[in-house]
Amino acid sequence: TDIRDAINRNCVADDRPAHSGARFLQVSLECVKNPALLNVDGLASYLEQTAPVRYDPTIWSFQNKIRSLANSAGYPESLESISLRICGPDGTVLREVYRPFKDSFMTRDGNKKSKRRVHVSDVVPLPREGDYHGWWGWLAQHSRRGALADVPWAGLRVRMHNIAIGDHSLVQRLWTTQAHALWCFGEIHVVDPALVPNSQRDDFEQSPARSRLFEQLREEMRWIDKDIRDESKQRNRSVVTITQRANKKTDQARDRLDGGLASHNEKTNLLDELGKEADKLNAAVRERKRTEDERKQLRQALRSLEHVKEDIEKVRRTDADASMSHLSRQARSAVRTVLAVVKDALADDKRFALIEERVIAALRPGGHEH
Repeated sequence: TDIRDAINRNCVADDRPAHSGARFLQVSLECVKNPALLNVDGLASYLEQTAPVRYDPTIWSFQNKIRSLANSAGYPESLESISLRICGPDGTVLREVYRPFKDSFMTRDGNKKSKRRVHVSDVVPLPREGDYHGWWGWLAQHSRRGALADVPWAGLRVRMHNIAIGDHSLVQRLWTTQAHALWCFGEIHVVDPALVPNSQRDDFEQSPARSRLFEQLREEMRWIDKDIRDESKQRNRSVVTITQRANKKTDQARDRLDGGLASHNEKTNLLDELGKEADKLNAAVRERKRTEDERKQLRQALRSLEHVKEDIEKVRRTDADASMSHLSRQARSAVRTVLAVVKDALADDKRFALIEERVIAALRPGGHEH
């Protein structure tokens, strides 16, 4: 038995008059029992990524911009689409199929534990120089802070006649840093008639045209990869600045604690300073744009700061207490009252700290400060 016999035995051709101007091919599969083919969600997910369907205007705001890019490239026909519905056995429409892209969606960080929301701000043309040689494309603009884990459309996808060729791996191998390929998403529309999809439609047949295309895409991926690395460096500099400032405050507080706190006023001011720094670190940790690695660095600086803060809170006896230990309770109360009045009158913590330091030194037995 050859393939011709198998087809003749299992297929029926039915010639019917075509509707006016209509061009279509209808294929029916009967007695299908494979659950994967009957799963509506799975079938819809496959079709929305591969079929030449439209963008959903209710969740994707950039369909007009993408059409404009196709027009500018000179290939508006490359976005020709069809209306596709998944229907039940009784003809009821179960799902309208659109392209999967969304203006806003959830993903997970590298450890796949913490979620973050991605907001798309724009789409930009590919190639960036606008020098079209058999292809054009678009790239979504958003905060690129890690792989778009659990996002079905992550990566750059190749299409020809608006039908998918392979998946993200076709372009991913062209990246300098292949992991960065899944930090972004977009489409590459191939329009060179010299390119022929292979029988599996996961690549093109080997040809000089394919070599030219892949070399152009490789160069474009280098640019995008460099942008991602530059953005990452800029974010790291921001984290380094925040953590260095916090660590400096922590070290200074530890030195003052080890040297002995001059007074309860100094203790209060020091705790206030550390509290403000802790608030800044917590705010930086909560920022949605942070990666998990960045949050880890910030939390480490926060832990060090909180440890010093806890040690300062445990201090019960200061230099001032020691200096006034020989005074009566009434005298100690009078000194504290006078210092409180001076502090309110000055409204200058630095000047008050100097005055307080001299008063405490003068109160020590045998002190001679005035």
